[in-house]
Amino acid sequence: MKKNTMKLLIILIFSLLLSSCETKVSKISFDQCQAPCWRNIVPGETSQKEAEALVHEFTDIKGRDMVFGGENGIFNGITSFTLRNGISIEIYYLNGIVAKIIFYKSSGISSFEKCVTEFGTPEFIGQSFRYGPGLPIGATSAIHPWVFAILANKGIVFGYDAYQYFSDEVVLSPRKQIILITYYDVNLFRLLLEYGEIVITDGAERLSEDDLYEWNGYGNIEELYPQK
Repeated sequence: MKKNTMKLLIILIFSLLLSSCETKVSKISFDQCQAPCWRNIVPGETSQKEAEALVHEFTDIKGRDMVFGGENGIFNGITSFTLRNGISIEIYYLNGIVAKIIFYKSSGISSFEKCVTEFGTPEFIGQSFRYGPGLPIGATSAIHPWVFAILANKGIVFGYDAYQYFSDEVVLSPRKQIILITYYDVNLFRLLLEYGEIVITDGAERLSEDDLYEWNGYGNIEELYPQK
């Protein structure tokens, strides 16, 4: 009896240790403020000057390398850097105020399911098609389908590249690895959507809410969210 009790206690302790080690959307989430705020930088509120001053205080920037750029598309400025955990950050400014913050890591930031748990159920799904690497044989290219989950009223988008080398089937599952997360100023939703800054496009395409799909759960993308 005592041996069984001891085994159960060990299993319980081990389970607690594992759960405490799990990352939240983790690699970018902090207790300082709630998304779309990040490390006290709030899209739509924080000025470029304030954001740059905050970034200078970060102690986990890889190599302490920061780039401060000028005009970029519809934006008036950009601050970019990479954290030691491998996530690349880009902060975009419009009229001297933070308009959006992009988090990117090609190997994945978190799973789709964990993003839903932390941010909430998406309101919309958006799709785009962009050129990218093709078969891993020679210098080939291919059209990559991208899937974006949008919480329009919260100012949060998370997405992934759904391209597969040997299959055209695109399936949305809870386990899909999210490689791109965007926090944005909700007041700029229509502008950012139109210019391909929410559902990321190659630049020329102009989008509206009519191009989005209401959230319809997990499954085959072509069946649940047929191309318009």
